[in-house]
Amino acid sequence: VEYLAPEARVVLIGAGHVAQAVAPVAAGVGFRLVVVDDREELLEHPAFAASERLARDVDELDVALPDLSDADYLLVMTRDHARDEQALAHLLRRPHRYLGMIGSVRKVHAIIARVLRREQELGRPTPDFARVRAPVGLSLGGRTPAEIAVSVVAELIAERQGGSGAPMNAVPQALARA
Repeated sequence: VEYLAPEARVVLIGAGHVAQAVAPVAAGVGFRLVVVDDREELLEHPAFAASERLARDVDELDVALPDLSDADYLLVMTRDHARDEQALAHLLRRPHRYLGMIGSVRKVHAIIARVLRREQELGRPTPDFARVRAPVGLSLGGRTPAEIAVSVVAELIAERQGGSGAPMNAVPQALARA
């Protein structure tokens, strides 16, 4: 008898060009995909053919994703900073294993500062950022959507498998032993 673990679920919040690049790479390494975007025409993109597609905006995430669990990987990559911020602030309070947001370091700093300030103004405790990765992905130097997708999915694999993301190069050790 061979145990087959259930596919981990990746939820893409946004269906733009980076999400379109991430979807086939993530599916290719065994993630089950859900894509959430209010732009129905983007949900029809061929990259999402094997995905569950939900035509909802970020203010409808409770309705779109009522069954989030501690096993889910969430990727925020909407079309604008305001939607990214709204999705991140909301998803911080929902179950997840991993929560990543695309963007520059400057954008991440600004959004986190606003989220923290808003939570404090509302009298809420500081959200748990322990499982948040922003900017999302490993530092590979990629610039194109396809390169960013490899970086993002590599980080998802490292999280799923317990890897570090560090190079596996054993040449220095081999040379030291020789």
